Amino acid sequence: MTINVVSIMGGTNVVVPERVQVELTGVALMGGKFFRPGKESPPPEAPVVRVRAFGFMGGVSVITKREPR
Repeated sequence: MTINVVSIMGGTNVVVPERVQVELTGVALMGGKFFRPGKESPPPEAPVVRVRAFGFMGGVSVITKREPR
């Protein structure tokens, strides 16, 4: 799955499940991009979520969240 994110003068949070692999790429001008992995590493066969980010005076964050049991 690929998610394209454009953030201009603001911020965007992308929340993904804890057991997926995340690839965060892109550019941030006068802003930033950040990935906070979960406590558990995803298994090798886990699905991949690609986040392509463009931030201008804003940021893009990818945050993992534990799935409810």
